[in-house]
Amino acid sequence: PLLDGFLVTVQEARAVIDSLLEQIPQMFGDTRETEICLGPVIQAGLEALKAADCAGKLFVFQTALPLAEAPGKLKNRDDRKLLGTDKEKTLFQSQNSFYQTLGKDCVAQGCCVDIFLFPNQYVDVATISEVCKLTGGQLYKYNFFTAVNDGDRFIQDLTQDIQRPIVFDAIMKVRTSTGFRPVDFLGNLYMSNTTDVELAAMDCDKAIAVDFKHDDKLSEELGAYIQ
Repeated sequence: PLLDGFLVTVQEARAVIDSLLEQIPQMFGDTRETEICLGPVIQAGLEALKAADCAGKLFVFQTALPLAEAPGKLKNRDDRKLLGTDKEKTLFQSQNSFYQTLGKDCVAQGCCVDIFLFPNQYVDVATISEVCKLTGGQLYKYNFFTAVNDGDRFIQDLTQDIQRPIVFDAIMKVRTSTGFRPVDFLGNLYMSNTTDVELAAMDCDKAIAVDFKHDDKLSEELGAYIQ
């Protein structure tokens, strides 16, 4: 991405942004390229934030499985024969580590990724969603999207996502008194060690669950403390 002038203030550049959005359908209206990519799009947004030396959020709009020859390419593994067998669980696991690694890179920059999916066929949410999960983001899915049936819900989701309070690039650590300790953390987060919860972003609609282990005696006089 451009290093200067790529990120702009909405209020100051509203006319330019509107003009770009109007031009995009015309610029690519005659393209015959049907395969799309996803990895390079997120990488470009991440590099833009790095160049601006700031944290932020990427809103990604995707319609199909990324099959183009590019980083993050996925294969269609929608095999109905696996349903009801022991191998069915593999369909709910990431098929490679690309989006996990990309998510970790985003966390290091304080870059949160929200993905809006509009699929008409298999799109491998299990793999794509890894980047949202690690960065404190969210994934929205509108199967067979039509403006009549889904337009209002999409606008409401996007508006809420943009307007809700959010904090970027945070670290959370849970401390306890003697007798019990945190052993696991559940939520859209990343942990490079066993104690620090790294949050590329945290908004008012997210929650983190902490699993505590009671492994010693607790003092009835002093009680138990969590910070």
